[in-house]
Amino acid sequence: EGANGVGVADAAGIILSLWRWGRPQERVQLERMVMGVVDGMVKLLVSGSSIGREQAVGALCAMAATSDGVKLAIAEAGAVKPLIRLIRTSTKIDTINGPMPNDAHVTSAWGSGVTEEAEGVLWSLLALNRERSHDTRVSAEAAADLVHLLQTTPAMAREAAGVLRSLA
Repeated sequence: EGANGVGVADAAGIILSLWRWGRPQERVQLERMVMGVVDGMVKLLVSGSSIGREQAVGALCAMAATSDGVKLAIAEAGAVKPLIRLIRTSTKIDTINGPMPNDAHVTSAWGSGVTEEAEGVLWSLLALNRERSHDTRVSAEAAADLVHLLQTTPAMAREAAGVLRSLA
């Protein structure tokens, strides 16, 4: 619903509930539906208003809890870098990249819940990467994103370091 994304986090939460209670054939349909909106959520995360980015983070958090295929789609859609920037901006340490678009009041507006949801999405993507690292080649850009994670929160830095070690 426009650049503010009102309702997308709630809709993703409903999808997650349906996923948890759904039968296998229903899950396949839900996964297809979720994968169809991942790109839009990442675009909202990158260029939406503060409310839009908050909604996108909530939606991505719920969507990442559904399947490994959705987690891969989220990573491939380019969510890692804007999620890292959101965390770094919320902790006032993003001096490398500068503000994201529409960031006039973001550093003071992000609540800890949004930051925790962003970290949750990244944790799920890192866990998937760690589980599959033995048969996955990581692009230079993805490796650079992992290095950026080393500069966020201590817990996130430890997990990113573990993924980087497993890739070596």
